[in-house]
Order: sequence, then structure tokens, then C-alpha cells
Amino acid sequence: VLNGTPLSGSIRLVVSADPQHTDIYDSTYFNAALEFTKTIALSPATVNSTTGYVDTPQQSQVFLSLTQDEFRIFKNTPVNVGFELRLDDTGETVALRASDFVTVSGLAQVKVVIKD
Repeated sequence: VLNGTPLSGSIRLVVSADPQHTDIYDSTYFNAALEFTKTIALSPATVNSTTGYVDTPQQSQVFLSLTQDEFRIFKNTPVNVGFELRLDDTGETVALRASDFVTVSGLAQVKVVIKD
């Protein structure tokens, strides 16, 4: 996750294989047998106190573990994935600029442990 904004918050990862869940961002519907969510913390970028612009985006490496039930969801097709950005309240006025951004990129790596 790369946060190029002065704001902290979280990113909610939504994974769904439920064909009835037509709007993946509708949090009032959830089918635990075919869906799961994960929350990723979002740290704010460093802001230049003189200019008010972001100096350096905050990069975070995130590792997510899946339960056996969550992993089984990927046996279904299609699987829809979405991200929901939730920003923390700052209690003060904050300027977001056209140059500010949040980027989520990922690589799936599977480590399988077989137990006798």
C-alpha cells in the first residue's frame, strides 16, 4: 500500500464469490460462506510543514493470512475483489490535492503446509 495523502485510515479488502452480492461495496449484505473481508491499516504520508504538500508517500508492506474457509472461496468462479478506503477524522481541516493518491497493489503467494 502506498499512501500519498496526509490522512490515515484503513483499507477494507472485500472478497466475494457470492453471485447474489451484486454490489460488493454494500456492507449490509454478507454471506460468510462465500465472502470475507480483511482490514489494512493506512499510515499518513509525511507532509512538508512549510508547503503543506506531501513530501514522501508512506509505503507499507502488508501480509495477510487466510483461514482454510477463506482460502476455499477461491474455488468458486467468479471471485470479485474490491477495496474500500476509510479515512480517519482529523478534527481539523485538511487539504487534499490532485497530486495526492492511495495505491494498492499486490502479489499472491501461496505457502502450503501439509500435515500428516
